[in-house]
Amino acid sequence: MFFEKSVNKFPSYSCLNILVIGQPHQDRDQILLDKTFWGQEVKIHYCASPQGLTRLLGAGINFELIIFDYTENISKWNSYKKILENCDNIILFTVSSKIPENIEPQLARDNVYCVPLGSKNTRHLNCSLRTIRNHILRNRKYVLNLFDKSMDEFLIGLTINNSVYHFEEVISRLLSGLSSLFDFEIVYALMKEGESETQIFRNNKETDFCSLLSSDKNINRVCEDFLEGRATYIPSEFMYKDFLRFNATPDRARILVRCFKNTEYCGLCHLLGHRSLIFLPLSTAEQKKWLFLFADKRADKPTEEICQYFEEKMPLLTGIISYLEQYWQEKTLLNLHQISLKTGRIGVWEYEVNTGKIMSSGLKALFPYLNVPDELTEWWKYIHPTDRVSFWHAVKPCIRGATNSFAVDHRLLLPENRLVWVRTIGECISRQGKYAKKLVGIGMDITSFMESEEELKNIKENLRVASELGNIGLWSWDILRNTYNINQAALEMFRMKQREGYTLEDWVNSIVPEHRELVRKELGEALAKEDGIFNVQYQIIYRGMYKKWIHTYGRVSTRDSKGNPIRISGTHVDITDRKRLEKQLNNEVIISSLYAGFARSLLNFRDEDELARMVCRTSVDILCSDFCFAGYFDPEQDKYFFHGINRKKTDKFAISFDTKELAKKEKFLYLFIKAGTPKLINDIQNEEHLLFGKIHVNRLFFYPSFTPSQDLVFVIAVNAEDNYTPSHWESIQWITSLYAQALERVRLEKQNLQKTKELEETVEKLKEALNTVKKLHGLLPICARCKKIRDDEGYWHEVEVYIRQHTDAEFSHGICPQCAKELYGDYL
Repeated sequence: MFFEKSVNKFPSYSCLNILVIGQPHQDRDQILLDKTFWGQEVKIHYCASPQGLTRLLGAGINFELIIFDYTENISKWNSYKKILENCDNIILFTVSSKIPENIEPQLARDNVYCVPLGSKNTRHLNCSLRTIRNHILRNRKYVLNLFDKSMDEFLIGLTINNSVYHFEEVISRLLSGLSSLFDFEIVYALMKEGESETQIFRNNKETDFCSLLSSDKNINRVCEDFLEGRATYIPSEFMYKDFLRFNATPDRARILVRCFKNTEYCGLCHLLGHRSLIFLPLSTAEQKKWLFLFADKRADKPTEEICQYFEEKMPLLTGIISYLEQYWQEKTLLNLHQISLKTGRIGVWEYEVNTGKIMSSGLKALFPYLNVPDELTEWWKYIHPTDRVSFWHAVKPCIRGATNSFAVDHRLLLPENRLVWVRTIGECISRQGKYAKKLVGIGMDITSFMESEEELKNIKENLRVASELGNIGLWSWDILRNTYNINQAALEMFRMKQREGYTLEDWVNSIVPEHRELVRKELGEALAKEDGIFNVQYQIIYRGMYKKWIHTYGRVSTRDSKGNPIRISGTHVDITDRKRLEKQLNNEVIISSLYAGFARSLLNFRDEDELARMVCRTSVDILCSDFCFAGYFDPEQDKYFFHGINRKKTDKFAISFDTKELAKKEKFLYLFIKAGTPKLINDIQNEEHLLFGKIHVNRLFFYPSFTPSQDLVFVIAVNAEDNYTPSHWESIQWITSLYAQALERVRLEKQNLQKTKELEETVEKLKEALNTVKKLHGLLPICARCKKIRDDEGYWHEVEVYIRQHTDAEFSHGICPQCAKELYGDYL
């Protein structure tokens, strides 16, 4: 395709990337990082070697400015020179003072600048950066102009030489081009005209972006609400003018999920793994509504620059789509005309009144067994004699100017006594005065319709009764002949083989054995009643796999002269969904009681594993799944713990993995846990998945949450009876949230018990230590003369003996100077 040769990617300048060859420099880098100066975010990348420079330039980053610190890289200049000479980027050399001779030849290039950078004086750098800023803006404008030119050439090119493609193929080429131009993995287009079904176009036929788009489930789709202009519930912060512009960060995702709470909406696109979304609605001249849907798994793709560009190109894109619609509508009409002539169902003719000549290339195809020339001068003789009067009475007013057109059904009597019914329709296109000069029209073979007139009368009665009763599956039983007639819708409903002639027993045998007697009884009572009303509900085996509920309603439509019923007609209505809804409502009543009991029961658990098993038992009932698992991550052990149970609660499951084991043994599950976002899969057909080595996964709902301490918990529901719906989403979200809070409570209680135990042990140790401490306190009785101390039992002790017993002090004996003088005064 031509755009792959001439169209580049949309240039995105959300951040200015600067490559510095050298070490960080505080004054210089402070100037470079000035967002006010550049008017946008700035990011600096550092490089310290020629090999690192080569690696960064090849990393796919658009470095609009390269700064080379010459004072730090003089020794490596020759290696850097070879690389920089091949760069088209803007290059700024910073030198100490005088421009070195080595770099003077480089300054001859338009994209090279040089500036002296002193240790404190940055005035020259500021001046040079102003010039470089203008250079960058000119480069961006030039690149954007080139892209804009390529974009226009691509869009206009779709309208040239497209006759070899179908309309769907042209739109697919447009979507593929937009995908390549703006680097979005998925580009879809939805088109709706009036009350017709939404038509879906893809940039890649092999990619099924959203299975709900092509399904016939009765569910509100966000993209279709945008198409119809009903998406008023989307928060304004996610809108750019009339566009949806969404980057699925965790905070934004929570806001958007919250606005869908308690509503029957489809799964959001970012929950399927696409984190960037743009919805672009438009209306064409043919009053058809279009929605272009851009999606990508990478975040931050819907930039404001892209949205502004879409807004500018909206008139051109709308004009291109309008042109293609009109062109293909005209081409379709022309093809239909050519097909009608080719297949021989319609013959086109032209009649010159004055000459009586008929020109036609279609009538011969309409009646191939009639050997007639292209110019028919004796057409009148083939009209059946009894129909010539009525034919002329229909054509005469148009020829004489009383009317401008005519239509008449008549017979042709052809060779070999062939009798053919023809409907001739004509119109006057040229008059001479008030009289017709030339007529044109068509002739249609309606023989089969006329021969079936009697049969059509019976069908008309059946259709009238069916119209009163619902017009779904039509049936009629001729009691005397025992012929049971049903239409195609009823055949498909009962999966009855197409053949001629059914009896009442053919219908009865399709009913499950336990309901056949009930149906026979109700039918007999209906035939005996005066009003002849037949009303019964029963089950049938559908495709030999499961049971469908059918509501059959009918009444006696024909009676003989004595009032006996001879024909009863009515409708078959498939009420399986209604029965399923009734069952669901009953289940919701049960689930409501389970909600209250579940919330209270969580307060009674003191162990993580017991808590997980309780979550499993409740989830399997609420989510109506074959298996449910609850698990959590223990950061102290660095392990994931899983507990599970089946619907019958006979098969219980418990296992744990460290991170490496989980990634190796349960890769399918590990991807969901690693992503950390909810995952809903209602139909796994492409490949087989085993969960924990034994559970075949057909449907899966994975929902993670986090405790207030940011520890991971999750609930997994596997293989529900029917597809998981937004109501299941709300239930599993509620269960997981309560589980996370309860797990946090259990862990805090364990921590509190452990700390309480440690505190009690510490108190006991302190008490024991306190009992062993020897201390003196209160009043001590002491002799005024000999200084002996009396103890609590009345005994007198020397001072040193008493203190040694009640403290840890020890005594050593000596003599003070005063006593020594009194005792040994003569010897001292």
